Amino acid sequence: MPLLNDHLSIWEIAHRWNNLDPDKKHWFGLPLELKDSFRLMNDAILNAHLVSDLSMEKWHSKSDCPPEFFIRYHLTDIEQCIWGRKYNPKFFKSVGIMRWDFKRWCEMFGIPLPEFWFPPGWKIEPVLYIDNYDESEPNHVEADDLAGEDDLQSDGEAKLRASQAARTACRQIAERLWKEQPDINIASMVKHDLIQIYGGGNFYVEQTVRGWIADLAPSHIQGKRGRPKKE
Repeated sequence: MPLLNDHLSIWEIAHRWNNLDPDKKHWFGLPLELKDSFRLMNDAILNAHLVSDLSMEKWHSKSDCPPEFFIRYHLTDIEQCIWGRKYNPKFFKSVGIMRWDFKRWCEMFGIPLPEFWFPPGWKIEPVLYIDNYDESEPNHVEADDLAGEDDLQSDGEAKLRASQAARTACRQIAERLWKEQPDINIASMVKHDLIQIYGGGNFYVEQTVRGWIADLAPSHIQGKRGRPKKE
């Protein structure tokens, strides 16, 4: 039976996407198709293509939210997953994705929408029949009650638009700088003031910005690149 829940964890999405039971234990390790799905989604989250529960902003001590709500706190789990070295079920179960954000990501990259979340012929958005309702009835729909989902969608769209704009700006700046200074290594380019300040890279973790611009580096620079060192 397809699900109409608007919010699911990475763990549940990956399992249902591959027709697997999310409650089943994997005694002999995760199946390859699950690993691939986890790597795909984590890479999309790190590169700010897929909006998740994790904030892409840099955490600071004055923040009202604890550090575990920020992506930097989970970089080890994310990088290990992308590099195929370790998969942390606890982390995958703790991070959720809204259905509409998942849909935008799939459409952006031409990924077929999974039927478990987007069943053919089903109306994902409910039709509310409010004709001839009685205001004295306690269950009638108020206008304020309809704002929640729209607010969530708008927030996800705003985050996605902001990340896309920052990615475009950072790429344009990096491309120009590498033409003028072809010997700048990728790590230095990520930290360049023009990238950080004018490109908006300062709002994102270094690994995300690196993923945006690394392919633009001159070939002799790309040949030297490796896994980013831990700070």
